[in-house]
Amino acid sequence: MQTIVLCLAAFFASMLNAGAGGGSFITFPALVYSGYSLTAANAISTVALFPGALSSAWGFRNSLNETVSKLIIFAILSCLGSIAGTYLFLWTDEAQLKKLIPGLILFATVLIYFKDRIKGLQAKPNPYIVYPLQFLVGIYGGYFGGGMGIMMIAVFSLYGMKDFLQINALKSILGFSINLVAATIFIIQVDLPWPTVLSMIGASVLGGYAGARVMYRLSEKTVRTFIVVVGVVSAVLTWVGM
Repeated sequence: MQTIVLCLAAFFASMLNAGAGGGSFITFPALVYSGYSLTAANAISTVALFPGALSSAWGFRNSLNETVSKLIIFAILSCLGSIAGTYLFLWTDEAQLKKLIPGLILFATVLIYFKDRIKGLQAKPNPYIVYPLQFLVGIYGGYFGGGMGIMMIAVFSLYGMKDFLQINALKSILGFSINLVAATIFIIQVDLPWPTVLSMIGASVLGGYAGARVMYRLSEKTVRTFIVVVGVVSAVLTWVGM
């Protein structure tokens, strides 16, 4: 029964990640309430959800062609930041995580709530500003990752990108890159319950592709409102569950 609940959490989390992000708002508290430590819950959530970002990107493939030229430098910076952020997370003890994680979830929820204003950011593309910001996003993504997609939307808006579907396509690829690096480190450093993880990965892949297709049909406001509610509930449940 527990595995079924966690698979459902992974499926719907990947659906959310295909849109505004915030999928870990579902999987993280579900894992905490299943009895996993904060470190293990974050590691399992990251490993389980990262393939879903790739299937989301495939779902957005028709919007990806025009973003390829922007991808390489962003991907390198994202991966380097993820390495730093993941090891920083592993070096943080459980007592500190109990204080930090509910706050990080609420922080990410606030970002999602103000998504429209973030999307409205526009400036003349300046790599000396945008590239360091994406490196910082990589660090945050490796450390926890909730709301990482909204941060990338802000970066891409500052870069001058306007097309929502192109932004989501690029966000999915870079989110996959960040989480792939973090997942690789977690696999090496953390003892994971592989039967559960593999089941969640399968659900994540299905949810990621389904979410990408659904995003073509739902309004951004509807998706954002739902994720904000989930984020607030997740922060409360995580705080209580710890």
